[in-house]
Amino acid sequence: MDQLGKLKLLLRESEKKEVQLLAVSLDSHVDSQKMLKEISEAPGKLDFPLLEDKDHKVVDAYGIYNPAEAAFKPGIPYPTTYVINKNGVVTHRFLDPKNYTRAENEEIREELKKIGAITG
Repeated sequence: MDQLGKLKLLLRESEKKEVQLLAVSLDSHVDSQKMLKEISEAPGKLDFPLLEDKDHKVVDAYGIYNPAEAAFKPGIPYPTTYVINKNGVVTHRFLDPKNYTRAENEEIREELKKIGAITG
């Protein structure tokens, strides 16, 4: 939840015309709504969707589901951030399955600059 709150501050208003943010959660609809309420209390405007993937279709397609028999955080998807260009090509993936660390806004901005999605 903390990263989603921070993502609200990732882009400047002018950059939001060029970049689309999407968040994906395995949580139930009720839990997703609770999370959205918590995120809305963090600074910034929540203007990106939280997509529900309770059937694991997206998580499985991207290969980021941590199996239930895993030793560390079983059954919880690896926190992952993808940068995808306008042609639908993944240009960068932030993934740390050993520590479950998440991408920081500065790291994401650097990757967005590399593909020309933002300038500053």
